[in-house]
Amino acid sequence: MSKFKMKKTLLILGLFIFFPNLVQANSIRPELNVYVSPENKPTQRLLPGSKDVEVLRFRLTPTNHPKSGPMLESLKFKREGSDDRGQLVRYKLMNGQNVIGKISLPDTDVLEFRGLNFWIPNGNTMELVILADLSIGNLSGNHQFSILQPDFLSLSKSHVQELDTLVTGNFPILANKILIGATAISPPSDCNLREEPVCGEDGKTYFNLCIPFQKGLKIVSEDACLTPPPLPKICSNLINPVCGDDGNTYTNSCELEQYGVPFDYNGECFPDDIPVIGNLVEAVQLFEHKKNQLLQLRPRISNESADDLNFISSLLVSFDFTPGTRSKLISKVSDFLEYGQNPSDRDALAQEIHFLVITVKLAQSESNRNKYEAGEIPFLDVGAEAWFLNAVKFLKEKGWAEGYKDEAGEETGLYRPETYVTKAEITKMVLEASGISTDKLIKKRSLKPYNPFAASHWAKRIIGYAEKSEYDMWSLWPNPNKKALRGEVIRLIFEIFKIDPPYSFAKSSFSDVNKTSNNFRYIEYAKNLGIISGYGDGTFKEKEPIRRAEAAKILKNAFEIFWGSK
Repeated sequence: MSKFKMKKTLLILGLFIFFPNLVQANSIRPELNVYVSPENKPTQRLLPGSKDVEVLRFRLTPTNHPKSGPMLESLKFKREGSDDRGQLVRYKLMNGQNVIGKISLPDTDVLEFRGLNFWIPNGNTMELVILADLSIGNLSGNHQFSILQPDFLSLSKSHVQELDTLVTGNFPILANKILIGATAISPPSDCNLREEPVCGEDGKTYFNLCIPFQKGLKIVSEDACLTPPPLPKICSNLINPVCGDDGNTYTNSCELEQYGVPFDYNGECFPDDIPVIGNLVEAVQLFEHKKNQLLQLRPRISNESADDLNFISSLLVSFDFTPGTRSKLISKVSDFLEYGQNPSDRDALAQEIHFLVITVKLAQSESNRNKYEAGEIPFLDVGAEAWFLNAVKFLKEKGWAEGYKDEAGEETGLYRPETYVTKAEITKMVLEASGISTDKLIKKRSLKPYNPFAASHWAKRIIGYAEKSEYDMWSLWPNPNKKALRGEVIRLIFEIFKIDPPYSFAKSSFSDVNKTSNNFRYIEYAKNLGIISGYGDGTFKEKEPIRRAEAAKILKNAFEIFWGSK
């Protein structure tokens, strides 16, 4: 092969390697197909003043583009109608919810969106919509919108492959007609001089029909409007009921102000005649109305009575009363509502509120007793609505947590979730959770504690075992009946379960736990494992006593993470 032929072959090969698009462009011409969308609106009848009217919906599909696809630079369309050409209407070009082009107040038949720079991916179909805002000007009559010919679409010249794109389609791309307005009889020339009130479809009363006609509004009545005009949208969107002194409930204070009605109190108005209450839900709803009304009768309502009302409300709303107690509650709430219609003096009202507090507490207690006896809750004071229910129930089923007994040694059915846990109690609970039988430890005489406070304590053998195991909580011989602190409990759990947390934690997850704390790595590891989460303010309260409800939750989490659900 000659050197010239070899160079020519290498040149052609180079073109294939470095400019494949050039070769492809010469063999397959890229196209852009334009056609009316099947979703294009049918013939529409609209009133003048309509906004975002869809006037043309069409689709674009590029094919055979060697790279990513063409860029739509500009788009022209034509409006043909029976009215004057100079009507001012705004138009938007949309792709989904995105505005890709606008025309402000055009005054010509052929309109153009410029500077679009809208990318149409090769092989994909993009649907574009032209919307018109008819709320300005006075556009009326019949109209049709169209893309007349291929050169109405201009593609960007920034890419070589787009220069020779063939725009195809069944031009013109036509929309269905849009019929705006209706045949109307023109008012007499002197109508502005006569007072003949009419009511427009916007709910407003006009001096005569001239102004509604000029605005393109329908006349709904040849008399003044009987109802107030519609309120600003901002009022109707805010739902915060208030009661006016006319006894009617308004959506919010904005609506109340619009109607010019004086404010009475927040919340829905309480009915003048109390209806027959059929169930507890209706009783609770009526009580909430009455509560909102009474809370604003200061100084007739004292701070103590206000607290009582809020307590009753929270219990009625959140607590699941058993069927046997609901009828009693309905009757008592109904009596209170009757009295609350015309409350007498402050002391008498306070007494009625206090009686209702007692009634609700008794109903709660009776409901819990029924649930406890039916086995639905583990203790009388651990209700179905308690956040710690599952944890306490879990510990009781495992035998790690017991209820309190009376002086005769009988079960009281109480767990006392808000009571603080002692060091001896939490040690026993964690040992049991780890699989160590404390009953067996108690029988071992060899486990005599060195702690002088534990010499005659019920947990002395357990404490002796804890000293022998070198648990940090018992290193300084504390009083076993002292409250266990949150931080030391977390450390005790890791020590008893024989899990040594890493030392690699760079910073604390809690604002009140310092890296210098002896419990830092235990607390941080517990946080990472999901055993604890801390408080909503970003603290853990390491040095505060732990309550029985909290201890149950933490111990259940630890057991399930270390041992799995068993």
